[in-house]
Amino acid sequence: MDEMRLDFAERCEGLRFWTDECVDTLGEVVVADSVAEAEQQLGELSPGSAFEATLLAKRAELAQLAAFAATMAECGVTSNPYSRFTLGEMQSSLDEIDAALAERCGRLQAALHLQRELEQLKRRFASAAEAVLAHAAAEKVQLEAEAPAFTIQPGDAAALARGKQAVELLAARLTAEARAARAAALAPAEELAAELLRQGDLHNPFTHHTGPSLKSVLNQLEKLIRDRQQYVEAQLARAEVSISREQHTEIVAAFKHFDKNNNGGLDFKEFVAALQSVDLAIDDKEMKQAFEALATPAEEGGKEGGKEGGKGEAHIGQEEYITCVLKFYADSDTSDSLLDSFRLLAAGSEFVTAADVKGAMGEANAGPLLAALAPYEAEQGYDYNALARRLYAQRAASPTPH
Repeated sequence: MDEMRLDFAERCEGLRFWTDECVDTLGEVVVADSVAEAEQQLGELSPGSAFEATLLAKRAELAQLAAFAATMAECGVTSNPYSRFTLGEMQSSLDEIDAALAERCGRLQAALHLQRELEQLKRRFASAAEAVLAHAAAEKVQLEAEAPAFTIQPGDAAALARGKQAVELLAARLTAEARAARAAALAPAEELAAELLRQGDLHNPFTHHTGPSLKSVLNQLEKLIRDRQQYVEAQLARAEVSISREQHTEIVAAFKHFDKNNNGGLDFKEFVAALQSVDLAIDDKEMKQAFEALATPAEEGGKEGGKEGGKGEAHIGQEEYITCVLKFYADSDTSDSLLDSFRLLAAGSEFVTAADVKGAMGEANAGPLLAALAPYEAEQGYDYNALARRLYAQRAASPTPH
């Protein structure tokens, strides 16, 4: 009798150990970082799996234990001091496995659904990233077609005209509208990247790009456009303006003098002082526009005080400063030439009459110029100084600051 009791107790212990361990395992936190992982874990618990075969074997083992308990009862064994569990408790432990299995499969299905949604989101981001890259590539192709790198020699009228056209096309690519178009191309990818970040899933097997990396691509594109614009403008300035070696030395010396911290760049205040030191009469608005067009934004580089930094202040380098000075010289020379022509026509007067203009250009051709000229004082004539200021955006007759 005791042998039967001991045999029953040992078989119960073994089966109960397995059921407890199985319930604990099924209750563990579901970790599935991909569709494949979730599907694999579901497959390990599905019909036909090794787990199902083991569970069926344990149920058969419980059935054999029940038959053995019946035999013991027939032999008059109604109690068992060696066993911690009854047959009913063993049946309940297997029932707990059924409940734990159903609950885990439910959690795995939820994880699979989430991973499928995330996978779709990642595929959409990868597609959006490709669209951003295609947009940048197309704009680069257009950039090379519109404004390829070329040399402009003084006196080469065709190259000068081509350079001026290139500057206009490049300026159009740096307008608020052009930047808005690039931002619109980036927006879908940024939204998807933000959603993936909220989901806490940063690994994307469908692309190596991220939201910040795509933004960097467009920032590099804009820098390329700005650099090309500065290059062409420098070519134009050097081709249109002839300066002596002494003038060039003076311009460079002004730059170095006002580069107070020797960081290779001028901030706006230093830039203004340097321009004024080389006898350029330019208003504040023009200087600000010129600086913003040529300056390197602080976040793109520059050193301040020998340390990386320059936060909050843009800087303009020496070559860009020279380009700017030469451009202002060119504008000044062109304006002076226009004023000299008008003064000759007006016999030194501060205004021209309709008769002056018609006599020089002919009745048929004088109309557009007369329409562009503003009346001078009590309609005695036309104010050619105002036209020069408007055309060249500077006060042609203002005193030179020192």
